Formats: sequence, structure tokens, C-alpha cells
Amino acid sequence: MKQTLLIITVLILIVGCSNDAEAYFNLGKADYKQGNYSKAIESYEKAIELYPDNSSVYINLGVAYNGQGNYTKAIESYEKAIELYPDFSEAYFNLGNAYNGQGNTTKAIESYEKAIEVDPDFSRAYFNLGNADYKQGNYSKAIESYEKAIEIDPDNAMAYINLGIAYYKQGNPELRISNYKKAARLGNNDAQDWLRENGYDW
Repeated sequence: MKQTLLIITVLILIVGCSNDAEAYFNLGKADYKQGNYSKAIESYEKAIELYPDNSSVYINLGVAYNGQGNYTKAIESYEKAIELYPDFSEAYFNLGNAYNGQGNTTKAIESYEKAIEVDPDFSRAYFNLGNADYKQGNYSKAIESYEKAIEIDPDNAMAYINLGIAYYKQGNPELRISNYKKAARLGNNDAQDWLRENGYDW
């Protein structure tokens, strides 16, 4: 079974802008969904020309750059969003994802922690924080983050899987099995396949 540590990225909707800016924003969003990141970037940049003070546009511009693998430009976009709106938890969250893409796990952790500081109920930020701690081999902290993510969102099957993997890394295979069973009961196929292959019911 693949032990993939899922990273989640967010797209934000624009609010309070001119009709032309909104039209470019919607065009960029459509291009992004089709995987045409270059055209999406062009549209978001035109929206910014018309409405330069809307942090949400910079978020989606960063997501498009992230889709290209241009993490440096994504980081610049997210930082601009934060400059405009310092309490934008989604901006810190996506900033963490971009740093993660660069392989800068330390900065990713700082960004996820800031997202949580702004929004203490941000389940996805706890989940990605757990992934970053796991990458650094800090399994105890990863476990804390996954458990907090589950507390907020008990239907997050991937959190149970990654929690189980972290416990396994600590030498607790029984807790891996019990968490995989929880994920399996939520309908996660990977967890079900692993349990079936190893002779466990759920």
C-alpha cells in the first residue's frame, strides 16, 4: 500500500470586486480547473490590475503557480495576500504547501502553525502540519497533529491512515491496525486493501 502523505491545496472565491475583475477571476478559475495554469495566471494577473487590493486573487494566483511547480512565485503571491490581510488562515496554509513543495519543511511547519494560530479549528492545517512533522521524523508531534485534525474532522480517513503510520514508526503496530480499521470503516479503499491483504477485518 502506498504511504502517501496527502497535501491539500485551497482555491478561494473572490468577493467584493468589479465586474471586469470578477470576470477575469472566473476565467482564471476555469482555466485552472482545465489544468491550463499559464492562462489562469494571465487571467488572475489581469484581475489584480483591476483590483490590486483583494487578497483572494493573490491566493488563487499562488495556487496556479503552485500547479506549475513554480513555488517561488507561489510564495510571493501568498505573502502578498498575507500583507493585504494578515489574518488570512488560508494564505498561511497554502504558503505552507508551497514551502513543502520546495522541500523547506521547517518553513512549511511555521506556516501551518500560523494558519492554526489564526484559525484553531483548521483541520486541514493540522493534517498538513502532521505530514510535515512526519517528514522530519518527529512522529510524536505528527501524532498530536493528526489526532487534532481527527478531533475537528472525524471523517478524515487519511488522517487515520497517517496517524497509523506514525504510530507504526514509533513501534506501535497495533495502533496502526486500529487506525486503519477506522479509515476502512469510513470507506478508504487503501486501508481496506491493506487490512484485507494482512488478514484483518474492519
